[in-house]
Amino acid sequence: MIYKKAERKVEFERFSEEQYLPHKHEGFSTLAIHEGSEPEPIHGSVNTPVHLTSTYAQKDIGEPFGKFDYTRGGNPTREAVEKCLAAIEYGKYSTVFASGCGATAVILHTLKTGDHIIACDDVYGGTQRYMRVYAEDKFGIKVDFVDMTVLENI
Repeated sequence: MIYKKAERKVEFERFSEEQYLPHKHEGFSTLAIHEGSEPEPIHGSVNTPVHLTSTYAQKDIGEPFGKFDYTRGGNPTREAVEKCLAAIEYGKYSTVFASGCGATAVILHTLKTGDHIIACDDVYGGTQRYMRVYAEDKFGIKVDFVDMTVLENI
C-alpha cells in the first residue's frame, strides 16, 4: 500500500527560541535532575522513591514519626516533584494535583463573587462545565468563553 502525505489543514506559526524563551536561565538540566532529589536517607537511593502508602505510622495520636501523616496532606514523592518544579520555574514553591480538574477547582476557589474569568472557548469540557455550574451559577463569577486566537477577544 502506498501512503500519500496528507496536506496540512492548519499552518502553525514558527517561533524562534528567543521569542518563546525570552529569559535564558543557565542550569535547567541540573535543576530538573537534582532539585528535590536528595539521597533517600535509609538506603541512599539517588532517585526519589515512589511512596505508594496512604497512611504513615505515628508515635502517638497526632505525633507522626516524620513530617507526613497521610498522603492527602503530602508525601515524600510529591514533595520532591514540587521542589523540582519550583526550582526549574525559578519559584519559591509549587503545588501539584492529581488532575487538571483538581487544580482548576482550587484556583477557582480563590476567586470571589463578582470576579471575571476570560477562558478559551475550546477549554477542556470538564473545566467548562465546572466554570458554568460552579463559578457562574453557585459563586456568581462571570465567565466569558472566547476565541483566544483573535487578540481583540482577550
